[in-house]
Amino acid sequence: MIVSDHRRALILIALYGAILAGWFSFARRVASPIIASANQGRSSAVLNRLVQDTRSAAPLATTVLEHWRHFSGAVLLAGLLHLAIVLWIRLHDPARTGQGSSPRRRLERWANPVLILLSFAFLALTVQRGGIQDYYFYLQMWREVWLGHDPWFFAYGVFGKYPMNAYGPLFNVFAIPAFVNPLLPKLLFAGAYLVFAVWLIKDRGKDWPQAGLVWPLLLVWFWMPYCWVELADFGHFDVLVGLLCAATVEARVRQRDVISGVCLGLGVLLKFMPIVLLPFLILDRKRPRYRLLSAAAVTIALGLGASVLLWGPSTFRPLIFAAERSSHHLSIYRFLKGRYSPLRWLDFHEDPDQAAPAFMLIALLWAWLLVRRRMIEPTPAAVLTVLVTLMFYQVGFAQYHMVLFVLASYWMMSARGAIRETIPLWVALGCYFGWLSIFDVILSTTNIDSMGMQEWIGLPTFLLGCFLLVSIVRSPSISRQDPAAPDESLAA
Repeated sequence: MIVSDHRRALILIALYGAILAGWFSFARRVASPIIASANQGRSSAVLNRLVQDTRSAAPLATTVLEHWRHFSGAVLLAGLLHLAIVLWIRLHDPARTGQGSSPRRRLERWANPVLILLSFAFLALTVQRGGIQDYYFYLQMWREVWLGHDPWFFAYGVFGKYPMNAYGPLFNVFAIPAFVNPLLPKLLFAGAYLVFAVWLIKDRGKDWPQAGLVWPLLLVWFWMPYCWVELADFGHFDVLVGLLCAATVEARVRQRDVISGVCLGLGVLLKFMPIVLLPFLILDRKRPRYRLLSAAAVTIALGLGASVLLWGPSTFRPLIFAAERSSHHLSIYRFLKGRYSPLRWLDFHEDPDQAAPAFMLIALLWAWLLVRRRMIEPTPAAVLTVLVTLMFYQVGFAQYHMVLFVLASYWMMSARGAIRETIPLWVALGCYFGWLSIFDVILSTTNIDSMGMQEWIGLPTFLLGCFLLVSIVRSPSISRQDPAAPDESLAA
């Protein structure tokens, strides 16, 4: 069995190697000369027009031929990533090790090919869509890093004069893979999500009852339109923030406080939002966990200190910008100052955005007191914290909710049976991210401003958030059953 598995893996690697080598040879020796000739008008009229009308979506490409090299290189990298994911799927195949019941093995026969095909389509769309939406601006930021300029340079746009880079210093590290290939960071974001989804389905989902009914629903959940748009289409990196938050919680429930603190610190250095988790995760039966706190503080201090040495005090511009920027998209504050706001009936003329920081702090304080009083487990406490933050933060971009999606997926797949059987919670999650999927599809296909959607979309988002919040709080097993047993956790 072992020899056979090794042989199959080697055959698989050889097959991928042959295909990718053929693609590399075609891209360099066949396609490149044809594109170069067509770009100079020396090919057929149709091909000349096709090549000459092609515009590069990546700021790092200045010619059509260079754009083709970036695209063909991204295809090669996507193939290598898909090979790694296929091997990852095989690694978690119970039929390979002789584990699992016969019905489960039969289920694997169709589940594995579906996972492989979905992963292939996901990576293919990631490459095909290229550098659009926010990812286009990511490339500009990483280009400034390579040129030795200030990564948090000012730009002029919808927010007035603002730092285009609203992220932490760790975000600038992706300038390295972007230099290798402009689409490599986007592929890494998508690949990290696919590995996470496969791990939850194959590892945490193996003990679920009625797997034949549950697994199709899990495939729908992890490949819902929200994920396709945010990752494969737009290339947002918020999934990495969510994965670091999930790793923080995983280490916390396993009593590995130093690792938990380091993961949380890295999440803060990538995008400052995860700092809200710190007061919740250091609670342990009303006593602080100082090792977690110290590890997080040291990691954040070292990262910010290194950034200040490299780029100066502009490191902190995103923090100021986050507090001052106006409400947009899915924010309840955007609805409250819009055309359909009930505040207009009360003749209220103050800007609701001004009260957003105070409301968010009050909501987080309420959540912290609730977690402390009910001794809520770290995982649902993290989900609750992120949800409250998203509900009351004044900027409601859809990509921010990817952190909640990752944490909620991790919680529901790792939880005990009582959580899995909480139908209202599943319904609330389905409604919340189903709405985000609808919004993202509309956002990716049309101009929501021309449709006037920003005037009202904050209201259903907030109401669905309230429904999800109530469903979490009323879940029967979010609190520790035995306060005297510190090792017990939902993911243990």
